[in-house]
Amino acid sequence: MANRDLEKLVFQVRLGSKQKALQQALLIPWRRLLEAASAYTEWHIFVLWVRAIAEFEEPLPDIVRAALGARCPGFLDDEVPRRQGYLHDQSFLWHSLEEWIVVHHFAEANSQGWFDAAMFYAYKDLRTEQAWSLWERTKEAWHRERPSRWPSFEEWTAQVIATHALTESGSDKARAGQQLANVDPCACGAPPPN
Repeated sequence: MANRDLEKLVFQVRLGSKQKALQQALLIPWRRLLEAASAYTEWHIFVLWVRAIAEFEEPLPDIVRAALGARCPGFLDDEVPRRQGYLHDQSFLWHSLEEWIVVHHFAEANSQGWFDAAMFYAYKDLRTEQAWSLWERTKEAWHRERPSRWPSFEEWTAQVIATHALTESGSDKARAGQQLANVDPCACGAPPPN
């Protein structure tokens, strides 16, 4: 009985979040919403890359520190003192990074009341599901054997786009990802692989 109540509660929360996002989406021209959702997706891919490496390497390796310095100026300067009490809590870093990104890159959407809509549509983006699937597989693989070197963010992003088998098999996104594996990149005007 408790499991059924929990499922009902989760469904109601999701429905409420969807309704809230759809209402917020009415506040903004759809192109602007699409751009914000796409930008949030790209930032989410970055956060998962940082999270994947940070969960295995303390202190942060130079490759992550350099990327954070370039993409999130000032984040590490503010974050290191805040983390002193949380040195063993790896989730604190990526949660703080998500908050920093919202404050510094989505402040307008947040203040104008349509940030939840941007986030809702970002989570509908296939790339978000690809990134989560890659993160889960990478975490398992790295637990078995740590890589000899950490992937760059560009390498991580390429791996995200190349991820066709999604964790949530059977979903519309999973079927779309599987179909992407059948697409010839040269037929789409993409340069041939090296």
